[in-house]
Amino acid sequence: MNNVAAEAIKQVERLRNHPSIALWCGNNEVDEGWQNWGWQKQYKYSTEDSTSIADNNTILFDYFIKDIVNTYDGTRAYWPSSPSIGWGHKGSLEQGDSHYWGVWWGMEPFENYKIKTGRFVSEYGFQGMPNLNTLMKIGLFPKRNKKDILVEDQYASDIFPHSIDSTILKAHQKHPTGYQTIKTYMERDYKVPQHRIEHFTYVSQLLQAEGMKTAIEAHRRAKPYCMGTLYWQLNDCWPVTSWSTIDYYNTWKASQYEVKQLYKDIIISIEEKKDSCNVFVISDLNYQSDYNYLTVELIDFSGKLLWTNSQIVKIEANSSKSYFTFDKSILKQYDSKMVLLKCSIGQFEGHISDIVNLHYFVKPKDLALTKGNLEIIENSCEQCQCFSIKSDVLLKNVMISIEGETFNLSDNYFDLLPNEAKTIYLPKHFNTKNLKKKIKLVSLVDTY
Repeated sequence: MNNVAAEAIKQVERLRNHPSIALWCGNNEVDEGWQNWGWQKQYKYSTEDSTSIADNNTILFDYFIKDIVNTYDGTRAYWPSSPSIGWGHKGSLEQGDSHYWGVWWGMEPFENYKIKTGRFVSEYGFQGMPNLNTLMKIGLFPKRNKKDILVEDQYASDIFPHSIDSTILKAHQKHPTGYQTIKTYMERDYKVPQHRIEHFTYVSQLLQAEGMKTAIEAHRRAKPYCMGTLYWQLNDCWPVTSWSTIDYYNTWKASQYEVKQLYKDIIISIEEKKDSCNVFVISDLNYQSDYNYLTVELIDFSGKLLWTNSQIVKIEANSSKSYFTFDKSILKQYDSKMVLLKCSIGQFEGHISDIVNLHYFVKPKDLALTKGNLEIIENSCEQCQCFSIKSDVLLKNVMISIEGETFNLSDNYFDLLPNEAKTIYLPKHFNTKNLKKKIKLVSLVDTY
């Protein structure tokens, strides 16, 4: 107990001045494990042992650490154990904080995030593999060039699919059935790449990002019933396939670019029902935002505008509200595999805004994607280093890499709409000489 006291005092003193601390928590999943994971039977505890452990847990977490927190901070609440109730129990969605692992551990579909939303969802997530450069650094490939970047002759198709079962990859995966779980979910929503390991890692990241998007939008739509969404996990302590959105080498996965958008103060979220789509605008601002143009457009994959609606909306403070309903009967005259719903908010009609959400009516594996004509435009100036890309057709989940470089871009893994230029910003120190030759682009259709 003295040891616990010393640690608790040190941590509270270290962290108490951080404004991001909202709640002190006595433990993570200790009570959950004791109540629901069968430890008593696994470790053959007697009734006397079990009673002693339960009593000591109560003393430690409900009183001892709580008193330390109140003494050395006292400005924020204390919570004995996270979660308060395990994810398999109905009560976990009705009170306290919830660790929801029906998706991943329970193999439930992503759609269940929409119907299993707690009051504060403090842990949930999905695994995504790190990118190819990270896999090289852990020794998956025998040959490397001087800059530790994969060289062209190593993109051999005979590496895959055998490499997914390699000893190295298994060593860097701490879930007993992790790769099989990823593949099972991938088969539900995507065409599983059959030839290249880099395509498999890329699609695994798209899968993770889609799961995060489904969850976070559902949580934010559900306010004020749900007032917190905290995913597992941000980063890694070593190179591994995990639930992180940033890998050990600080490389952003697709999911990190996605959550950067999902946690903006104002977002749009489309909730699809049987016969309609509700267009929500969710705001975490503490003031009303007036005179915003909400534009809803149905476009095909060549960029043709099929249908549109625009209206002025007043976005209420700290709110989640449906401002428009799209009637899906409009889709009857079009091929749902070749159209999307684009929803955006601008300060005035026609204003280009970064508050945008795209909604597809079928799963990614069923989209009728094609390879279009791609244009790369160098447009750096004294103020910034950047380039733009443009395509005459929809390119789904464009992944950009710069040969010989490992820095993160201003945006990546995004959907490039037809005939709309997308500008990507580079670090100021980057040498843009021969930039076009260094840029490599992959989109979802390239993995087929």
